[in-house]
Amino acid sequence: MIYKIDINILNRRQEDEYFGVNDICKIRATATKPLLVDFYCGSRTTGGVILIDKGTSKTVGAGMLV
Repeated sequence: MIYKIDINILNRRQEDEYFGVNDICKIRATATKPLLVDFYCGSRTTGGVILIDKGTSKTVGAGMLV
């Protein structure tokens, strides 16, 4: 995680190591295979992502590519 937003005071918190339900964070992720992506500012339809747990098939997060 690069940082998390403290929504109570709108500050970046870089010291947090984990994020929870409804947290707003900026992360850096890697993929094992190349991905074709669009940035959210260019396409709201294809610039979003949903993260799914491979083991449970449950949604674990959502985001936008910036």
